[in-house]
Amino acid sequence: DTDLHVYCARDVAITARVVEPLVAQVALRQQEGVYRGDMQIQEICAVMHTTGMYVDQAVRHQKELELLKVRYDLLHKIRDGVGKDKFNPVSVYQVRDLLFKEWEISTEFIDEKDRFTGSGDLSTGDLILRSLLSQGGIPEEQRSLIKLIRRYRKCLKVLGTYVVKLRPSNMGADLGWDDDEDWIDRETRKKYGEVKRGIVNPETGRMYPGYNAHVAVTGRLSSSKPINAQNFPKALRAMVVPQPGNVFVGADMDQLELRIAAARWDVELYLRAFEEGKDPHSMTAFAIFGDKFCKAAGVDPALFDRPGILVGDAYINGKFEGKGDAKSMRDLSKAVQYASQYMAKVETVHKLIQKTELPAVDPKTRKPLGDGTTDLPYAKLPLRKVRKMRDNWLKGAPQFPSGWEAEIGTFRDKGFLTEDVTGRRRDFLDGEAPNEIVNFPIQGSAAGLMNKALIDLYQEIPLHKWGPGTGIINQCHDAIVVECPESEAHRVAGLLEECLNQTDPGLPGVEFTATAGIGTNWKQVG
Repeated sequence: DTDLHVYCARDVAITARVVEPLVAQVALRQQEGVYRGDMQIQEICAVMHTTGMYVDQAVRHQKELELLKVRYDLLHKIRDGVGKDKFNPVSVYQVRDLLFKEWEISTEFIDEKDRFTGSGDLSTGDLILRSLLSQGGIPEEQRSLIKLIRRYRKCLKVLGTYVVKLRPSNMGADLGWDDDEDWIDRETRKKYGEVKRGIVNPETGRMYPGYNAHVAVTGRLSSSKPINAQNFPKALRAMVVPQPGNVFVGADMDQLELRIAAARWDVELYLRAFEEGKDPHSMTAFAIFGDKFCKAAGVDPALFDRPGILVGDAYINGKFEGKGDAKSMRDLSKAVQYASQYMAKVETVHKLIQKTELPAVDPKTRKPLGDGTTDLPYAKLPLRKVRKMRDNWLKGAPQFPSGWEAEIGTFRDKGFLTEDVTGRRRDFLDGEAPNEIVNFPIQGSAAGLMNKALIDLYQEIPLHKWGPGTGIINQCHDAIVVECPESEAHRVAGLLEECLNQTDPGLPGVEFTATAGIGTNWKQVG
């Protein structure tokens, strides 16, 4: 205890002494406004943590039972497939023997740093399984079993990280894999003989995610222990509900980073789409697939050059509602655009798209399974196809490369970059990193807009505005959720839209928009 107190005293003393020179640096770098804003945002992070999110234990328990059945079914399919009634899909040794000894699958195509564990053994981690699924030459039966092993592991992760973990804290919760837990947690429990328990307070019925304002260099909020509420799978969000008598009001910014990039780099394809109310991701799909996309979506190609919204089989009042091939092409186009947007080389874009995770679907109905597990729909997409799609996208939006070069040129001239909304500065002290240089002003501006909206909203909706458990309960990247009495829902929706719908003088030519929704669970509004 004495050692601990001495350590804490020294830590506090050092922190106190470092404040003065840090404040001086803030002034020298003209970051006073950013500093004041970050202090306000940290207060809001504490407020969201204090408020927490209510968990419907009946819905949670039903989801737990469903996932346990999924786990059971997958385990038996895997064991039948490999012909071993005691095969364990999470055993490194058994999976290693299966893949590399019995099946004799080669891993020579995988980078050596990824291929081996720290002890020099062949890895069986998810990166290896994804890499195997992206290669040709593996028999389909083996590919199917690798997919099942991934799904089994994903199921355990969902159970441990999001479902069993949300049991009340007076119940044990040692089931599945918990992604938020580190070796220190495990060793501490082991040392003191503690049982892992749920994180929901049994008196309030709420979980209390952590939020941080000072982790990401862009100013974007992050979420952390006891649970990351920003990575929470949408398929599982129905477990989180308002308390009786309350509702959720939520809104998500529309294409936030794409709008910022279009404004900062003057990208005509998207500036025109936003001004005319066209679906921007359909513009991307048209640039990449042309008439093929138009045929699938039932839209006249000429409409892409005419003013006004898109009209066709896949559109309702200009909003894309298509399915089948049209949706597949639009989804793939979005993946290409987002992977390419920050100057990634085509090989990097290819790898990013190959490891894109989407909700797992039933192979017969092609409908999402809704269990929080994911799959790799683009694992076997060839590099040449990605190169062709990326080239087509850049032909449709040729201002991107010039925008990238402008950012790098500005950094070389000034030695730092600032984002457009709050003036947050980054010096890239680790050296020139082109992708990060291109990324920072866009994600920094996105964080600035979201933080500005949060601060404005907090002025109107402080902690426990309508009693315990009410107020701002979640900020998930580009979305905000509020819990309020049902009688206040429409007024709160108006406030939320007022804060999020904005323009910024540093980003001319675009309006930032969001539409608020009212719901009885988190999935309905976020």
